[in-house]
Parts: sequence; structure tokens; C-alpha cells
Amino acid sequence: MDKSYDVIMFYGPPFGGKTAYFYHFLRETHQRVSASELFQENPDIGLRQVILKIASLLRDGKKVVIDDENWTKALRTSYVKTLTAKFPKCKFLCLKFNPEELVSYWSMEWYLAEKVLQHDLSHICDLKKASRKLHHWYGNYRDENSVLKLEEPRQEERMTIKVVKPKLLAQVDYKFEVPALFLQWEAVIVSSDGSNSIHARLIDVINCWLTTNPWGRVIIIFDSLTTSRDSVNSDSSEDLSIESYKPLLSRLCNDITVPVYMFQIQSPVSDQKFCCPPQPGILAFLQRLHHLHLFHRHTLYLYGTNDHYKMADEAGVRHAPAKTVLCKPLMVVSSKCATKVAVKHELKDINFKPRVTGQSSSPDLHVPLFTKTKESTLDGQWGYYEELLPWKYMHGICFHDLSMVERYQQLYADTASRLSEPGSRMISLHPAEVKPQDPEPEASVQSSSVTTEKAANQPATSQSRRGNRAIPSWLVSKNCKQQKDVDDFLQAGPPSLDSSLDEPVTKKKKTVTQPSTIYCMNVLELLETAQLVLLENGITASSPVNLTKTSPNLKPVESIRYDSIDTTKGKNQEEATNKSSHSRTCTKTSSTQVKQHHVVPETITTIPETEGFQATTSAFKGSLEQSNVQLKSGEKHSDTAVGKTTGPDLSFLDDIF
Repeated sequence: MDKSYDVIMFYGPPFGGKTAYFYHFLRETHQRVSASELFQENPDIGLRQVILKIASLLRDGKKVVIDDENWTKALRTSYVKTLTAKFPKCKFLCLKFNPEELVSYWSMEWYLAEKVLQHDLSHICDLKKASRKLHHWYGNYRDENSVLKLEEPRQEERMTIKVVKPKLLAQVDYKFEVPALFLQWEAVIVSSDGSNSIHARLIDVINCWLTTNPWGRVIIIFDSLTTSRDSVNSDSSEDLSIESYKPLLSRLCNDITVPVYMFQIQSPVSDQKFCCPPQPGILAFLQRLHHLHLFHRHTLYLYGTNDHYKMADEAGVRHAPAKTVLCKPLMVVSSKCATKVAVKHELKDINFKPRVTGQSSSPDLHVPLFTKTKESTLDGQWGYYEELLPWKYMHGICFHDLSMVERYQQLYADTASRLSEPGSRMISLHPAEVKPQDPEPEASVQSSSVTTEKAANQPATSQSRRGNRAIPSWLVSKNCKQQKDVDDFLQAGPPSLDSSLDEPVTKKKKTVTQPSTIYCMNVLELLETAQLVLLENGITASSPVNLTKTSPNLKPVESIRYDSIDTTKGKNQEEATNKSSHSRTCTKTSSTQVKQHHVVPETITTIPETEGFQATTSAFKGSLEQSNVQLKSGEKHSDTAVGKTTGPDLSFLDDIF
């Protein structure tokens, strides 16, 4: 429908998806004319020359798209009146682009990252002016002295008006699938005696994460804006300049197998509100620069200040306090480690389109700054490179040696998925299936430089003399236990991955076992049972034994509830042994009498039978209340309750012993 119009005029904010709309929907039928680009190429021309160029294209039978903001009524009227006078049958259409606020600001960060990947910062637009226009469009910036005017198009301007609601558009050749581990610099360093140092467990945290994500990005974000107020280590925020953290980064790169990326905003201006925490502009820039999957289950932001917590939450990135994960490094690969946040629909609904002919391309298959590493300043065995971008952005890379970067680049080239491929290699491929092209000793994952150095300094002792005996757990300190868990995890290799890491983790329901009844026999019943066992095995007793003589102090328990116990089996066994010399008479009290004296819960743990001891029964929480049975010494049992009892003849045991 839009292709039938001779002149299509765009109206909307900068970074509102206007140019992308032309390339994907109107490029085959219309010619694009941008007044702002013509003015930038030749500042001496005016609006008249732009209208004459459009008239020339219409005269040649071509249709035209005016790709600009076109905010004022006077500007739009000038186009319509002049072209209508020359071409009376010309049909005009005004496409009003009305994107969400987050979409426009996010697209601005993507635009800057795209220019960085293309190494084409010389032809970049005026970001400061574009940012002010965005603030003015969404009502975030009002200046009475400003020359910016916003007049919406109306039907009386003799144009057909249609509204376009654009989404986030990514014109790329490869998918956004790379997981990332974001580290707030101020949260992973400690200060002692006036000097800064890296947290002792940071190496373990990174290596544990890389075991599951060997192709992932490790990105350190330096916050030079709000460190003194909310930093976890307030003393360490005094000296965090670029020169001060280079020695610390050098030590960090010596113990991990991938290069470390850095990002910092050095001195922001008032127009950079979206770029600074708690706004998520930093993560938007890094997402496009590194092709990050911000909502990946293994993407994690370790923060230390409240602003960085809010920034990760706004971008929909899983986040966790750095001090918590540094205490337990294995938490970095746990699904319960971080807070699960709700992703905004503007960021989740991204429209991925391949690049079209006529647009500049960027080397997406290369990791950022790969071509710049050879120009980096080498200091011994480590390399470092940084560059300053518009908006006072600083991004850089540090690495152990060039071979490390080459292996990392090759790993990314082998696992990156094209936009036309189904699924994602980085999600479906197990890390153990990826083998480096040129493995070297330093490429193996080490748990910590401190641990390795201690192991090397230990004296060599004979294994036969020491044996394989492990130290008891109660003798090992808490830090040693955690370090052993980390070492075992790194040696075991990466765990098996799910077919899709984006699927929610389903929690297993805990099954509560029902309490079972346990019955404890007294001595008399135990002897009776022993006699039955002897009879079953063909051993007979020659003469009875009187239990009262052998154990005069033992007394049976009185008034214990047996109605909850199945005694059918016991009665059948008693009838089968009528021929034996054992006889026992036991009169049970009625169930009504028993309930008045004592109530036995479902679960009985112990019933002691010694004289003068208070027996207590215990049950699960929520069961019947605990009851006490007092066995008083010297208490006489009536003959009606308990008859005279005789036991089996065990005299034959004298011959055995």
C-alpha cells in the first residue's frame, strides 16, 4: 500500500527506525533523500537544492522517500507546495514513527557500537544534538530558549498520515548468543594498607564460569562516577585511575585463559543520562558490540553498588552481589545464584534482519578489538589496548599473550551461529566438545595462582609414607573446603548442558515421608521372641528358667497402648508354641482405661525398662503431644494385671560357654 505513493515523508525522533524501515520495505521502489546528510556533505546548500533534487528524481519517473525528522509544519509545507506546483498529480504520504522511549535510546547505543565495529567514527552523526532531540521528543528536556519545535502532522497539510510503531531492529549477520560475566571493578577489589588488590577468590569465580562458558565474554565495568558513595570498599575508590588498575589487570590475565574486556565512562555530560548507571545504556552498547545474549541463563552481573544493581535490573540481566559470590565461587554456575528479573517487552521483542546491499558491513565474526591487539603495548608477557570513543567512552582489552587472543577468536568463529541457521551453537554445544586449535600448557584452566604456587613449594614426600588418607572434614577450615570444591569442579570439567538454556528451571517437589509406627520390646518380650527363633531353628529348651530369679529387678511396663500395633502375627505364633514349656499370662487393660492414663504417639523412639527411670516418647512436629511414663521404684503390680511369669530353660547354654 505504501509503495503506491510518489513521495513518502518520514516524521519521528532520531534513532526511531526510519532509515531501517526504508532499507527493508521501500528500497526496491523508492529513492532515498536525506536533507541532513546532504547538509553535512555540503554546508553551502539549502532547502531549495534539496527540493530540486527530489523534483529531478520525480521527473525521471522515480518515487522518493524523504528520510529526516521533519518536525516543523513549515518544513513539510515547503516540500508539499513546491512539489505539487511542479507535479499536480503527485501523491504524498507521511509515516509517523512513534517508538517506545526505551527503543529509541537503546537504538542510539547500538548505532554507536555499529560505528565502532566498522572503524568509521569519522562519519558519525552529532550524538550530542541527537540526544537533545530525543530528550525533547519524550519530554525529558525542556528549554524555553531552544530552537527545537515539535509540530505533529495533520490532515490539512494535504498528506495521508499513517502511524508506525517500530521495534528494536538489529541488522546483523550473526545472532546475539554470547553469554557474559559482568564485573563491577569497585566490587572485586580490596584495599589494605593504602594499596588496592584483586579479591583472592576472583580468579576462582572467573575460571568456574569459563568452565561452562569457554566462549563467553568477561567484561569489567569501571564506575568513576558513583564509587565514593555506594562502593562496597569505600577506601579502594580513592585511586581508581587507568594507570592504577593496569598492574592488577596484568595479574588477572596471567591466571585465566581468555582476554578480559574493559569499559568506562570517563567524564559524562548532562546529555548522557541514559549512558550512566542506573540507566542501562552501558549494557545496550556492550550488547551490540559483543553480540551478547543479555537474557542468557549464564549471563550474570556481579555488582557492588545500588546504581549497578538498578542498571542490571533495567536491562533484564541476572545479577547477584559480588561479595556473596566471591565467598562461594561455585555459586557463579548455579541457577539459584542470581536474582531472576522480568525482561521488558521492548527488549525481548527484537527484530533481527540481515544486512542489505548498500549498507556498510562490520566484521561480526571477529571479537571486538581483535585487529587492534597486534598494535597493543606489550609489557613483558601481557598486552593492553584501549581507545577513546564518542560520549567519552573508553573500552579496551587486556590479555596474557597474542596466542591467547588468537585461540579465543578461533573458538568464537567455530561456535558463532549465522542468522539463517536454526537454533544456537553456543546453547546446544557442550563445552567439552570444543577443542582448541593449538593447545598450550598455559591454556589449561588453573584454579588460582596462589594455590599453584603453594603446591609447587611443598616438599616432595613419599606417597607410600603419607598414604591416601584424607584429612577429616572437621579439621579442615572453611576456606580450604571451598577451595577443594572449586578444584574438584574445575578438574571434573563442564557439567552437561540442557538442550535449551533459556527454558525456565523447574523445581522438584519435596516429598514428605509419612511417620511410621515403631515398637520397642521390653526384656520379657525380647526373651519370648528369642525362644521362638530357637524353636524355628530346631533348638529346644530342656528346662524352664524363672525370669524373676535371674533378673529380680526387672519389671514389665504397665498400661502401654498396644491397640495401634498388629498383634495377629504374635497370637498365631503363640498358638504354634503351645507344646513348649514356656507359659505367660498377661492381662491387658481395656482401651478406655489406657487412654485415661497414657497416650502413645505414632512414633516411639525409646521406652527404657530400668527401675526409677523416666521414659519419654517423642513424635514429629504437629503430632500428638509428648507424654511421660514414670516408673516408680518399689511399686507393686497386682497379680490380676500381670501374672506370674516363667521363662524358657536356657541351661543348655552352659555347655556352649
